[in-house]
Amino acid sequence: MNTRFTLAALVAAALALAACGSPPGPSANVKSTPTKPPPLASKPVSLTVLDVSGDLISSKELIQNFEKAKPGVVSDVKFLTADSPDLVGKIKAQQNAGHVDIDLVLTGNDGIAAGLKQDMWVKLFPNMAPALPALNKLTPVAKKFQPLGLDYGLVNRAGQNGPFLQYDPKQISQPPATPQALLAWAKQNPGKFIYARPANSGPGRTFLMALPYLLHDSNPSDPVHGWAKTWAYLKELGKYVRFYPSGTSDTVKMLGQGQVALIPSTTGFDIEGRADGILPTDSPVAVFHDQTWVTDGHFMSIPRGVDSAHLAATLALMRWIMRPDQQELTYATGNTSPVVAAAKLSNAPAAGQSYMQKWARPNTYPKLFDQGKVVNPVAPGKLVAAFDMWDRQIGSKR
Repeated sequence: MNTRFTLAALVAAALALAACGSPPGPSANVKSTPTKPPPLASKPVSLTVLDVSGDLISSKELIQNFEKAKPGVVSDVKFLTADSPDLVGKIKAQQNAGHVDIDLVLTGNDGIAAGLKQDMWVKLFPNMAPALPALNKLTPVAKKFQPLGLDYGLVNRAGQNGPFLQYDPKQISQPPATPQALLAWAKQNPGKFIYARPANSGPGRTFLMALPYLLHDSNPSDPVHGWAKTWAYLKELGKYVRFYPSGTSDTVKMLGQGQVALIPSTTGFDIEGRADGILPTDSPVAVFHDQTWVTDGHFMSIPRGVDSAHLAATLALMRWIMRPDQQELTYATGNTSPVVAAAKLSNAPAAGQSYMQKWARPNTYPKLFDQGKVVNPVAPGKLVAAFDMWDRQIGSKR
């Protein structure tokens, strides 16, 4: 899955969630939404798509294809982007004014949770389910991720994000295979293992969320009360980490330049780091013996207040995006994991097949993905608490 460009936005949305406060109740100027899908209007409508997760990297072409293929449904599609912390305020302002002109939002599960606290979304399941693809057609990973949409989002990106270890073979012949072995290696090679501040880094955050499973902590879903082993481990590991960069790109560059020998990584940073020439083409990766994959993904959601004509067209657009032939187009953007089971790389256009063959480790990732267990990320509010604890207990020491 292509995650390099979305992670900062997702983290920002999680931070915004903590500040949302108590829900104010439905906006007085927004009429209640239909409880079933409305029919398509007799005339095409103009749609507006807001992206706060970086999802347009993969989905913009799919949306433009819908515009070309369905002139009787849409006259045109406008695209907007915004930072995740601005999502709730932007939508609520329109709802309070009684004029919602954003029809579809591309967001992470944290954005959905933040908006739900403000009664911001149209309920998709089961209300709009007859107009949407059946959830049993999703891939196993997408099925696991879909519940994070809380019935108000439809997953359109989901993958086994990481973490795994990426290393410099000139400095390491056999990478550590357990957290304990990683700690022992870091002690013998101080300053040669590095990871970025989790609040700013997808790989840093994914490494943080996987450790409670790898260390068999008491409650991997509760950073405050269930991560005693994890916090103790990170404090000890921190003795041999020279510093924590502010972002993942710095760690990737340092690995590519030989300044460090080992970093935690994710599929997006691995694929794009090599495609961009920051890392050697053959930069190797390795998973832990007791591998835990933390999922990552995006959702499509519809704000309350969208009128029936726009709602019907938006549902048709969402259904189009989930078509196998459209999902197969995303391989060319570095997405290793289309969410529809029927989407196959062998059916993708030549550009997608070529990109995957060259950069996506076709002989490696499928085997790695089959190893270990797959878990969903920590809930947004609890993830904010984990970031705070890491900053105070770990990051502040360097």
